[in-house]
Amino acid sequence: MANRWTNLCVVVTVAALLLAGCNFPGAAPEGLLATSAASTVEAALQLTQLAATLAPPTLPTPTIPVETATPSPTVPVTPPSSPTPTIPPASVTPSKPCNAASFVADVNYPDNTQVALDTDFTKTWRLKNVGTCTWTSGYKLVFESGDRMSAPDSKSFTSGSVAPGGTVDVSVDLTAPDDDGTYQGNFRLKESGGVLFGIGPAGTGAFWVKIKAVSAESLKPDLVVSAIKLDPSTPIEEDPVDVRVTIKNEGGEVAKDFKVEWWAGVGFSSAACDWDVDDLDPDDDQTLHCTYGGYISDYGSLDIKAEVDVDDDVDESDEGNNVKVKTISVTNID
Repeated sequence: MANRWTNLCVVVTVAALLLAGCNFPGAAPEGLLATSAASTVEAALQLTQLAATLAPPTLPTPTIPVETATPSPTVPVTPPSSPTPTIPPASVTPSKPCNAASFVADVNYPDNTQVALDTDFTKTWRLKNVGTCTWTSGYKLVFESGDRMSAPDSKSFTSGSVAPGGTVDVSVDLTAPDDDGTYQGNFRLKESGGVLFGIGPAGTGAFWVKIKAVSAESLKPDLVVSAIKLDPSTPIEEDPVDVRVTIKNEGGEVAKDFKVEWWAGVGFSSAACDWDVDDLDPDDDQTLHCTYGGYISDYGSLDIKAEVDVDDDVDESDEGNNVKVKTISVTNID
């Protein structure tokens, strides 16, 4: 195919040159020119026919196969999900104040402790720093209201520092009043800039000391026999008897190391039961138990007794109330 096109191009080129040569100056005579022109025209016609013959064949348009489209995959339809529940915003924790305290314990003199009239004493509280600021030596304990009991207006409560979360024992020297009664003094704390603060949810509440001022004599132990019970309440001759003796300390101090006895009859030669007691707190009581083997005869009337602090080991405010007597009867075995 390429050679045929090449030959065609050569023929057309030669024909063009021949036609152009007819117009050159100095050409052949007119008759010769006419003959040449006729020959040239004929040659041109022949070339035109040859060119038509040699024209490249019309090539069929290639058929481009149409690619079968791949169907789109079927996307499964997801059913609508349940609506996401609305979550309420988390509650905002209020920020801690710079200065706040909480009460931990009464180190001494809990509420209603008895203190002798006109007696000096030192009250101590244990407090916790629940704020965000460190307590320093510039922080003070301040008397706020109530019964002063010789408390100063203010005093430093630490010579070091108490970091947030730390505890400290806060003390103040006081004096009990001269008259009997219940007294309460209220205190708070003050930061170095002069702002008062304290305990409780808001960090502003007062803490206090509360005592009962009493006579010195009433602060001594006072031991008594408060009850004697027998079971059966009317013993039967020669039968065992269950005995219960209740003692109490009605004084203001602990009674320590004393002896208690129960007598099956006031005139008998010795006590039927006895107990050694280590200690008994103020306003506390204790019940002692024993079993008596039985009376050897019947009694129409018989006095029994119990005695506390038999050997006078305890210095009491009242030494005349240690004995209790009770009248019983013992029935005949028949």
